[in-house]
Formats: sequence, C-alpha cells, structure tokens
Amino acid sequence: MQRIVWYAPTENPLDPAEDKALRAGVLLQETAAIEQRQSSWHELNLWNSTLYTNRVLPGFRWGELEADEELWPTNLRTENLVEEIGEAFLSKAASSPLKPTLVPHGNSWKVERAVRLLDNFLFGTWRQTAAEDACTLMFRDAYMSGLGWTRVAFDAGKLHVESVFFDNVIIDNRECVNRAPPRTYRLRQCLPRADIEERYDVRLDKYDYHPQRPTADGWAIIVEVWRLPNAFGIGGRHCVASCGQMLVDEEWKHPWVPLVPFHWVDRTSGYFTKGGVEQCVPYQVIQNELNDAIKASMDIRCRPRLLVHANSMIDVSQWDNQAGRFLMWSGTQPEPFVWETELAELLGERDRNRERAFGAVGTSEMFASAEIPNQVRLDSSAGVREFRNMEDARHLRLWTNFENARLQVARTILNVLATSKGADAFKAVYHPPGARAQAKTIEWEAVKTLTTEQYSWTLEATPLSMMSPAARREALRDNASRGQGDTDESKRIIGAVNLEWIEELEMAAADDILRHISIMEDGDFEAPTELTNTTLGVRKVTANYHRLRAYDDVPAKILENHIAWIVKAVAIQQAAIAPPQPVPFAPTQGMPGTSAAMGQPMMNAATAGPTPVA
Repeated sequence: MQRIVWYAPTENPLDPAEDKALRAGVLLQETAAIEQRQSSWHELNLWNSTLYTNRVLPGFRWGELEADEELWPTNLRTENLVEEIGEAFLSKAASSPLKPTLVPHGNSWKVERAVRLLDNFLFGTWRQTAAEDACTLMFRDAYMSGLGWTRVAFDAGKLHVESVFFDNVIIDNRECVNRAPPRTYRLRQCLPRADIEERYDVRLDKYDYHPQRPTADGWAIIVEVWRLPNAFGIGGRHCVASCGQMLVDEEWKHPWVPLVPFHWVDRTSGYFTKGGVEQCVPYQVIQNELNDAIKASMDIRCRPRLLVHANSMIDVSQWDNQAGRFLMWSGTQPEPFVWETELAELLGERDRNRERAFGAVGTSEMFASAEIPNQVRLDSSAGVREFRNMEDARHLRLWTNFENARLQVARTILNVLATSKGADAFKAVYHPPGARAQAKTIEWEAVKTLTTEQYSWTLEATPLSMMSPAARREALRDNASRGQGDTDESKRIIGAVNLEWIEELEMAAADDILRHISIMEDGDFEAPTELTNTTLGVRKVTANYHRLRAYDDVPAKILENHIAWIVKAVAIQQAAIAPPQPVPFAPTQGMPGTSAAMGQPMMNAATAGPTPVA
C-alpha cells in the first residue's frame, strides 16, 4: 500500500478528489503533531508577549475571546522593565529607516538605465506597501519571541507586505539540526469560517484540529505550507488546507518562500532562538520581588503608631488628622513609635537591579528616558546623535541582521512579482526628490526583464519625506544652524516642517541640470537658456559625458547632444562676461540711419552679440 504524503500526489488515483482530501488530512495532522511536540515554544511565546504587552493577545485564543483577558492589564502593581527596554530598542529601529537600493553591474549603459528604473520602481513599491513599518513590527516580534516574520503576497492585483503573527508560523525544529535552513514553512491561522469559504469558494465541514486548543464556533484553522524543491529542483509543493479539504495544491519550483524571518540573535543549533524579553526576565522577576518587599515594608513600618499605656485614659476618637486639634489624656503621655526600616537598602537594590537590566541587554536608561548625563555638554545636534549612536557598536550584529532582513524583504517583493499571475499590470508610483516634483508611474512589465546577475543590493538612508515629524524638526534646526535656508522661513515653518520646500529652493538649479541630462539620455535635446545655471551645468554635463563614454552601447546622438549643450552653455557664459561694444556717434535729428561724419551704420540692439548654437 502506498504511503500518503501531502506533498506528493498519488500517481493515477482512482478518485482525485478523495486523494486531495486524504493529503489535506495528512497535512493538518502533521502540522498539529509538530505544534504538540513543540508546545513549549507556543507557551513561551504566550508568556513573553504577555510580559511585554501586559495583555493576553487575541492571536493565542483562536476565536475564544474574553473581554477581561484582552482588554484588562494583567499586572498593575509594578513597573515593566521588559516593555521599557523593548520600546527603547523599537524606537532606535524605527528612527533610522533605510531603503533597499540596486547597484548595476558591468559596463552597459542600457543595463544601468534599466537598473536605475527598477530601483525607482522598488522605492515606490517600498513606500506604497509600507514595507518599512512591516519590518519594524517584525523587529518588535523578534524582541518578544526571538523570531519575527514578514510576508509578501500578491492578491487581486495588489501587493501586500505585512507582519505575520509570530505564533502562526510552524517550523519543524528537527529539520534544522546543525543550523540547516528548514525545507518546509507552515503558516497556520485561525480565521472566521465564512471568510475562508468566501475566499476559496468552498463549503467547510466541522473539523477538530487540535484537541488541547479548541476553536470557537464560527472559526476554522487554515494551514498554508511551502515545501522547497531539492537540489535537483523537484519535490517542491505549495498547498492550502482547511477542515480536511485541499484548497490549493500546486507545484513550487522556487528556492525561496514569501516569508522572511528575522532572528533576534544568531542561531546556534535548531531554528529557534531567545528573544530580548527572555534576556530581561530575570531582572523583571527580581524587580517585582523588590517592589513587593518595599510595599510590604512601607505598609508596616511607615504608618504612624502611638505607644499608649494600658492605664491611660485616652479617647481614641479624638485622635484624627484635623489641624490645631486639642487632645486630652491622663496618666502616661503617649509616645510615637519609631520602627527602623530597611527601605534605603531596598530602594538602592531596586535601582541597582534596574541598571543591571539595561546593562545586560546593552542599552542605557538615559536612552530609554531621552536624557543625557549632567556632566556631558553637547552643543550641537550632531553631537547628540553621535552620543546616541555609541550604543550601536554593542548591537552591531543585531542591526546588521535587521538590515539583511530588510534586504531580503525587498528581494522577496521582486520574486513575488516575477512569479505572480497578473503582476504585469502592477504599477508603482515613484516620487522624485522635491516637494513639487511630478510623481512617475512605473509598470512592473517595464522592469521585470532584469536578472539578478545584472545588479547587486545595498541599503541607503531614506529621504526626508519619510522622516518622522520630530526628526524633520530636528533636521530643520540643524540646517538653520549651519546657515542653510532662510532664518525667517525656518522660524515660520518650525511648527509645520516643510524641509522639501527649503531643499527644493536651494537645489532647484541643480535639479534643472539633472532634468536636462535626463532629456539628453532619452535621445532628445533641450538647449540651456540665460536663466540656466551654466556654471554648474557645464561641470555636470561634462562629467556625465565622460561617464557615458565608458560604455560601449551609448548612441552617438546622445554624446553629440551633450557636446552641443556644453557649447551652447559656454556661449551663454561668454556673452554674459563680454565687454560692451562702443556705440558709434549718431545724430538724433536730421540724418536717420547713418552718420555723415563717421560713415558707419547704426547697430541694432536685437542683433548684437554672438549667434546662438543650434
């Protein structure tokens, strides 16, 4: 009897529909068995996320929602070091957005132009899909569980880049012995049954996926799985199953999956690693114990007490907190009871434990609280930024891995578009630098012919248009302190920062030269005028002329247009600095047209000067 596996359809089955149903059941059972075997990973995710968010996340409950579980904090009695440190890391990850950039290979001018167009397409897509935000959420998930995920999908003509709930990705840790990458990636989700039926046009039956984790009524488990092909390019499969039915069943020929992982630390053995929350847990536990001890000590020792002799005639009802009250007693005078406390030691130990927690993860309390040491004087924004970046060396490996993960997301975007049906109609809107620069629409069909051998990847800082308002305001002050931009204009827009307007005014002439170069590279020609910055233009166009000469496939017409532009610009410069020509004497009355004394014709101002170069 042939063994049924979900990733290998039965050859010549008697009933294809029954074969798919059997394979769907095997896939769901196998995924549930992996979850059961690795249940400690799920429990750790639940515990760590609850520590960080102070809530029980709905994603763990599979439709069985209780208002007090998701809407009410689990702890209201102590400070949350886990959250404070995590938010400090998250703010640093979000404060330096980057954009994936393509660098052309070879000496082909046509390839360079195509790669430049693809780079603009990728940048427009990166902004359209909010991919940077998805990567930031992936970073936060990795801090909680040690592993964050981002998914790229093309559906109904739209490209989606979204963060995936970390507990929904199932990886069999046995596939990753000795740091080997997994071959099978499973995405398990609990969704409303009606949504699944509408999306796949099916009718789902009742199905128990996991006995220990019941599913609420009206909800169902759906599993999407990618199995990579072997070294010979065979054996790959992409399937979607739910409630014992195979919804998608197709061959998968690609050496990648549309899921991008990010590990908080480097893997040692297996696939799962510890996260930032796990590093903070020992100090959070000690902090909770110290806070409880301090509260108990204050309740007992810091409340006023009076020692009264048993034979004293004291009316206790007279002793209240009213100011200026007369109190009477007879017999022994009451005395305040002073109880020595250890609060100073407890408070000092709590502060030391807090410092050790920040030191253990390689950050500082000053960064988390946006402070600088009192003894340090930083007189410039650049100095403040340099001081803040001192901690980056401690986490160099973390930031490097995060940059690589973002590059992998960009690669996956291009891979998904290249293999998705209907992606040729997808368009990206690219916004060139400048507040009023006209946006350009770039179609995927125009750039999809490039291969990975024609370019390499790098990361660049994003333009100011993607900066946060606080960062833009700081950059505005920094520009004004260096004399860039009008001071009055800077004061006027300090509340509504418009850095692009300042940059546009100062770079308008340079942008116009780049526009002329772009026109010439397209095979057309637009001559400079007297208002063109010919000093900058001659230098830029000459440099671009020599750059293009290094390529073998540049049309001669484009090089000739560069030379003609330079000749025209030089003629405009020479006309501007040429000394004025002496005007011969001419009578204003009586003898129009010529001077009898000089015998010379009068000059016409409209025809004076050099002839423009065509």
